[in-house]
Amino acid sequence: MWKTWLQRRALAKQIFRCEWWIYSQQPKLPDGTAIMDRMIAGNPHNRRGFAPIGAREGLIFSDVRLHVRLALRAKNPHLFRPDLLADHPAGVTRESLKHLSEQTSAVIVRYVGKGALTDHRHIPFMAHLADAYASLMESPVIFDVVTECMSTQAEFFAALDARPQVDQPEQLVRVGFFPETAGGRVRTFGLVKLGLPEWETAALPLDQEVIATAAVEAAMEQVVREQLRAVAPNPEQLEVEVHGVRVQLQWERTRSERLQVRIFQISG
Repeated sequence: MWKTWLQRRALAKQIFRCEWWIYSQQPKLPDGTAIMDRMIAGNPHNRRGFAPIGAREGLIFSDVRLHVRLALRAKNPHLFRPDLLADHPAGVTRESLKHLSEQTSAVIVRYVGKGALTDHRHIPFMAHLADAYASLMESPVIFDVVTECMSTQAEFFAALDARPQVDQPEQLVRVGFFPETAGGRVRTFGLVKLGLPEWETAALPLDQEVIATAAVEAAMEQVVREQLRAVAPNPEQLEVEVHGVRVQLQWERTRSERLQVRIFQISG
């Protein structure tokens, strides 16, 4: 009972956040009615008998936690500086940098709040909202602030079209190994979209990069799939098998916003 209370307390304090910056040369936002039509009736990702955005997701249009604004380059130059976008950006290419240098505005779409989530309807809603603005604003490049990942509009559209439900771990979370002076750490980017804290391993020697990254990826996939089925707190420990080795992951809170992950070999 005490353990359950602590888990609920942790969920009540947890922040959830989805945010994209959609770069464009348009000086104004499109009409709200046009956005709603592009997301619902005119959504190109609709399938026969299935619409990713229905009445249930549509309620988020009037949610106070939803924030949309247009930022002009002239007044917000830092939003267009690749070196200031993120500490560990992914997907940054010559093509995307060229597109970014030519844009004069950015649509910021953000859904952020604090407390326990009752469901994850905001996940597909926000992805399709970003896609709608990218289409109507003729955006060539999109930046996912949470995963720190940049993509072209074509790449973003194709990934969403392949799975419009937005229910696959790779659509939500990125895992990477980041070297330090001695060794490195594995980190997640995107769990906060689901209302979970991000993870970070303790410092690891470089020769453990492959096994540690694979272990965190496997655990992340399992946790995300379970989370999408039913809202739950982060597990205290989990066992996975990677490269023929059975490992156990244990999470513990530190002063950092991230949960620290410790990996122990069980067999193999």
